[in-house]
Amino acid sequence: MKKLLVVGAGGFGRDVAGMVQHANGIAPSWELLGFLDDSPALRGSWIHGLQVLGSLDAAQDYPDAQLACCVADSALRTRLVQRGARMGCRWATVIHPTVVILAGAVIGEGCIICPYAMVKTGVALGQHTHVNSHCSIGHQAVLGDFTTVSPHAVIAGSARLSTGVFVGLNASVLPRVQVGAHAVIGAGAVVNRDVAPGTVVAGVPARPIEGRRAALIAAARSTDADAPTGS
Repeated sequence: MKKLLVVGAGGFGRDVAGMVQHANGIAPSWELLGFLDDSPALRGSWIHGLQVLGSLDAAQDYPDAQLACCVADSALRTRLVQRGARMGCRWATVIHPTVVILAGAVIGEGCIICPYAMVKTGVALGQHTHVNSHCSIGHQAVLGDFTTVSPHAVIAGSARLSTGVFVGLNASVLPRVQVGAHAVIGAGAVVNRDVAPGTVVAGVPARPIEGRRAALIAAARSTDADAPTGS
């Protein structure tokens, strides 16, 4: 089996480790070696039977392993992947066996696709994109590198999400809508018009918001606050 290290021992990293263990019960594919996390407080600890083996730098001790970057925040994920690339790390694409991927879809290196997601025909997922459980990605939709799609979100056909977009829980992006780089879509939002880069939108229909509420929604991108991974 292929060897796998999970980068990030926070919420999503723990979910992915559990997802891989569950997937191995269906079709054995990965030998889980443990977590890598830059938090000194976690080093050497055990989480659900897997040890935190060290910081990302410890990947060099496992040259035959692939890494899954399981950090929800796209900016931090980008920095970790770039740092790993300088060390020559190889990035795993992890797809649970319950995921449905239709003909013509293209899945980038380092993507993580969680249980019961559907990726429809002609979809293009950029590198290191996360598609969480029960998401639907519509035909010919394009998701840029380091995009995060939260559980139960729907990206409709021919929508285009640029690099580093975050889509919140139960949010919907309607057909042919374009979302600019590093925009944040709040939970439950319905996006029916284009979103400018770096904008935070929320509501039904979604509208740009500013101030404290925007900051709180943007902060929700990181579900790993219980165990932050350094840059």
